[in-house]
Amino acid sequence: MFLLTINKFDRAMRYDVGFCVACKEEATVYEPDARNLKCEACGKRQVFAAPELLVMGLLDVSIDDNEPGLDCALFHGAS
Repeated sequence: MFLLTINKFDRAMRYDVGFCVACKEEATVYEPDARNLKCEACGKRQVFAAPELLVMGLLDVSIDDNEPGLDCALFHGAS
């Protein structure tokens, strides 16, 4: 399971970041639906894009009030 702050999740979504399920290393994936790519760190074909990990239930996002950049109305109770 991967736990990312909202800012790290936003970065992963914007810059096509993925993660290796085997060794937990971050990887560039180039496509938001990337699956089973080869990990440069461990060599296993276990790299998935962040959106794929979210759909698979392997990624959770936490809100950290101490982290800068949380100016989204969603996190301030606006509707």
